[in-house]
Amino acid sequence: MHMVVVMRSPERQMPSPITDLSLFGGLVSDPGLLIAARFAKGVAAAFTAPAGMSLLTTTFPEGPMRNRAFSLYSVFGGSGFSLGLVLSGLLTQVNWRWTLLVPAPVALIVLAAGWLLIPREAPGRPSGGARSTCPAR
Repeated sequence: MHMVVVMRSPERQMPSPITDLSLFGGLVSDPGLLIAARFAKGVAAAFTAPAGMSLLTTTFPEGPMRNRAFSLYSVFGGSGFSLGLVLSGLLTQVNWRWTLLVPAPVALIVLAAGWLLIPREAPGRPSGGARSTCPAR
């Protein structure tokens, strides 16, 4: 399966491997591949928190707007984590594979939302700066 890379910069690409690894882990039958997929998915997910914080830091100027952005990030992050645990527990009642398959469409929605809502360049940052190392699409 290929990676779906539609985001505009590296910090916006983490949902892509998470999507692929979720699908792969949900579809494999070999226990070794399942463990490898879950491990790799965990590593990819570990990059999302610092990448998200970096994105907020570079997108919002210091002050009330950045503080609000970090507050919302924290609220949704904590709520999503807690809700994910509860929903995963419920999904195991149907079939444990659903705990790996359900995050894939959610990650695709996040990719699409990021593509539509996150600006290509941070406001006030000159185009062509140090962060503009990714080629345009």
